[in-house]
Amino acid sequence: METDFLQLPKVIEDIFLDNAVKVVFSNRKANTFEYKKADAVLKDNYYLLSLYTEKQVFNKKLDTKQLQQLIIQYLNFFKQINIFCKQNEYTIKISKKDKIFVLKQKSKNIVLTTPQHNRTKNYIISEGTIVPPLVDMGIFTKDGKIVNAMHDKFRQINKMLEIIDDAVVKSGLKSLNIIDFGCGKSYLTFVIYYYLVEIKHINAQIIGLDLKEDVIKNCNNAANRYGYKNLKFYVGDIKDYQPNIII
Repeated sequence: METDFLQLPKVIEDIFLDNAVKVVFSNRKANTFEYKKADAVLKDNYYLLSLYTEKQVFNKKLDTKQLQQLIIQYLNFFKQINIFCKQNEYTIKISKKDKIFVLKQKSKNIVLTTPQHNRTKNYIISEGTIVPPLVDMGIFTKDGKIVNAMHDKFRQINKMLEIIDDAVVKSGLKSLNIIDFGCGKSYLTFVIYYYLVEIKHINAQIIGLDLKEDVIKNCNNAANRYGYKNLKFYVGDIKDYQPNIII
């Protein structure tokens, strides 16, 4: 059917009454819009919105009304929006003449009719995101795919980030100082820095401390290579270290 922007809010409300479980935004109108694609998946009592840039993914929790409003807003940036319900799939398209069409068909996506715990999990760092430390750790390939033997390690890292994310969201922190005593090769420290700075946009400064000079040298080289300017590593003993960090 054909509709317009005045009628669209009511049309979308009616679609959501059909038990909407997933929304997919695709066919970006212009490369100037920062997100190349987006999707939102129903969780227990909210929708988890994932926004994808060329190198990163940002996650946000939305209630039903917020997601409905976002659908209308994002019609300015995407040519097509698919709303998957338990039994039906709705496609919203905008023509070259800015006419809005809403199509309905029976859903063919089996995963949408399975129980919640069997649906694809949305991770804080998702596959397809280019994260240099994870590439160097051998968890991701250079194009962001999970190495077959590293799926368990990938899930463990995301579980750690979920725990940190809960604390960060509750605290409302905008800046943060961290010292990693006995940092070693600092694999997880690099991932945490990426999460805090690149995903959460927190003004974070992290220092790693270890007694091994070669390890510290390699860590600093990696931090410079990744462009992590507020991640520094020093040779030192825990008992003698005096922090001097000001953000």
